[in-house]
Amino acid sequence: MTTTNFDDLKFQTAPEDQGQIVTYSYAADWELDRIVRRCFDASDRTTSYDVAAADIQGEFEPWNGAGNLVDLDWRPVE
Repeated sequence: MTTTNFDDLKFQTAPEDQGQIVTYSYAADWELDRIVRRCFDASDRTTSYDVAAADIQGEFEPWNGAGNLVDLDWRPVE
C-alpha cells in the first residue's frame, strides 16, 4: 500500500485502549469503504496506520469498545 493522508478522519479511541503505552484509535473512511486504525507508541513516539475493509459486524462505535474491530483483516500502510 502507498502512504495515505488521514488528516481529515476523526479517530476515536476505545475505552479499553485508553491510558496504554500503545494506543489504538479507529476512524471510518466511508468514501473508500474502509476502517483505519492508528497505532501510537508513546515509548518511542511513533505512529503507524493499518487499514481494513469496512466489513464489520454491528455498528462502528469505537468509543463504546473495539470488540468488533480487532479481528478485521488489517493491512499495514507503508
